[in-house]
Amino acid sequence: MIAVREAARQARALLVGRHRWGYATSRFSRYGTHTVAVHIYPPETPPLVRGFLHVARHWIPFGLVAAALTGLVTASVVPMSWPEVFAIKLVAVVVAAVTLQAITADVRAQTKTLSGTRRPRDVDPDPRYTATLECWVRLREGEERLDIGAISPRQFAARWAAEYA
Repeated sequence: MIAVREAARQARALLVGRHRWGYATSRFSRYGTHTVAVHIYPPETPPLVRGFLHVARHWIPFGLVAAALTGLVTASVVPMSWPEVFAIKLVAVVVAAVTLQAITADVRAQTKTLSGTRRPRDVDPDPRYTATLECWVRLREGEERLDIGAISPRQFAARWAAEYA
């Protein structure tokens, strides 16, 4: 049963992103400054739209790599020159990127973003930094509890809505 849940979680991560509620980023600078950002999608965002959002965030680098790899194969099979094949692939990547941006525009506009920064010289962390970290922990903890069946989808939706508000 645990293996099935883990497989379902990994499939969801590939298709619609790691988290149902959105995504978070955590970065450390060269000098130790820590910046955290939590991006929360509107509650009840459908899985299909979350999937489009996930793909849209990563499309350009992965689309270009896919175009290059498939371009090599296509150029050796189709009676066209390599520059023509790569130009067609590049146009396809750009059209797909524009389409994904258009499909996800409404949800991206409604996505709530919290962010905060902590510098090594700060004695007390910025309240926005602390609030962002706490929000991220609450959302992750709620999702983990939902995944193991400790809370219902309705309870998780309420937590998601509370953090979005």
